[in-house]
Amino acid sequence: MEGYKVRELIEATSGRIIQGNQNSIINRISIDSRTLVPGDLFFAIIGTRFDGHNFIIEAFNKGASGAVVCKDIGSLFQKEEIDKNKIIIEVKDTLSALQDWSKYYKNKFKTFNICITGSNGKTTTKEIIAHILSQKFPLLKTSGNYNNEIGIPLTLLQLNDLHKILVVEMGMRGLGEIETLTNFVSPDLAVLKSGSFKINKNITTRIIRDGNIPLINVFISS
Repeated sequence: MEGYKVRELIEATSGRIIQGNQNSIINRISIDSRTLVPGDLFFAIIGTRFDGHNFIIEAFNKGASGAVVCKDIGSLFQKEEIDKNKIIIEVKDTLSALQDWSKYYKNKFKTFNICITGSNGKTTTKEIIAHILSQKFPLLKTSGNYNNEIGIPLTLLQLNDLHKILVVEMGMRGLGEIETLTNFVSPDLAVLKSGSFKINKNITTRIIRDGNIPLINVFISS
């Protein structure tokens, strides 16, 4: 992620700064205190099995520049004295704030967006498409299991000016989820993979140039 001012994040997420300098520059976001590096802004995401607010102190001890929270800081830091230079931003919901920020950040860049979904074979399809296109175009793809409402926003925050193509795998756990995920990244090309996946000549890549903008259609037949 390219550097940005904290006040941009506050504006994009309708947040409120509790302490810290809103003109500070942030270069990275983390939602996991275990992999956090000094300077990261920590988002305290509330999940089904964890609450990121319980790890804010650990994140600060590891050098986090600040935290985005959705709980009262008085109850969070009752027994701890927090460095006044640490940035603390309060939002209504930390997951929604992460998603809102990723959409705001994504709009800074012009990429051709390829979104892949279906019942099975999504990851293999994504990897094949990304491998082929990366021979000609700088691209960013979702990695690992980053195909949901948390992983896709985190992927978008890795974009920079060099990327021309964005390849996104979208997982579907229930009705309406794909619609939610396309709110984060609007597809220029949607690839629907269903049935068994066959690696053969049914995969065709057609690149059509319109000025300097490549239009890419990948047809997958199962």
